[in-house]
Amino acid sequence: MAQADAALGVSDAGPNQSPAGGGGIVCEYTGAAGVGDSDVTIFAYLSAATFTGQVAHLGTVPGMQGISGIGDGAYALSTAGRSVVNAYARGSRTVVAAQTPGTLAAVEALARIALAEN
Repeated sequence: MAQADAALGVSDAGPNQSPAGGGGIVCEYTGAAGVGDSDVTIFAYLSAATFTGQVAHLGTVPGMQGISGIGDGAYALSTAGRSVVNAYARGSRTVVAAQTPGTLAAVEALARIALAEN
């Protein structure tokens, strides 16, 4: 939790967790007043076929660009006041999608933490 708080620059009592379709989990960080919510959706230990299909679609959102330094591959986009990172790790067949109203660096750190913890 401390790592996520540091990445987002907030102090949070969460994360609030809820199920995501397909066996994933959404972790929501409510952050400080005026900052808005940040979240990361995690799909860990996917079947090989599901993992391959998810990875094939990670960077298909118009405007997403490949970035390095997060897992085995990642794509990022900042638009309309929000930053988004989709990333994956082959070893654990994990896919994460992180978003925040903060900087791209903050959401990159959130995605990196999610991959490292799963």
